Order: sequence, then structure tokens, then C-alpha cells
Amino acid sequence: MAITMKEMFYKYWSEYCVAFAFGCVLDLKEKFNFIRFCYKRLYPFDYKVRVDKVKDGLYDLFSEYVKQAPTPNSSRCQANFPNHPLLS
Repeated sequence: MAITMKEMFYKYWSEYCVAFAFGCVLDLKEKFNFIRFCYKRLYPFDYKVRVDKVKDGLYDLFSEYVKQAPTPNSSRCQANFPNHPLLS
């Protein structure tokens, strides 16, 4: 029974840890540094892939936001993803 519970935990944790990482990244004090630090300790062999998954998810989320947000002055709302301070 414990093995089944552990498998279920890892299944759901792998889905939700990205959502928790979004919250951490959106906290301006932390950005991606804390995510890299934690993922490097939690997943030493594939932390870069996991960090990239969080970053890609944030790009997708922001792209959807830009598409749906009303823009009174579209020249002000141009997104420059690679240089965005949130993702540095």
C-alpha cells in the first residue's frame, strides 16, 4: 500500500510542482534563482529540463495573457520575452 501511495504522490507532485514554481517566479524577490537552487537539489540529474519546463510554461501563460488583454495603446504592450526581467 505504501508503494502505491508513493507512486500517486510522485505522479501528482510532478504535475503540481510546476504550478508552485510559477508562484515562486512571480514573487519578484525570488525570480528563477530559487527555482534553480531547489530543482538542482531535488532533481540533480535533470534539473535544467525541469527549469526549462517552468520557463516554457510561463512563456505560454504570458502569451495567452497578452492575446486576451485589452490594449488601449498596442505599442506600449509589445512583449520582449527573452529580456524580460521576470525571467532573468
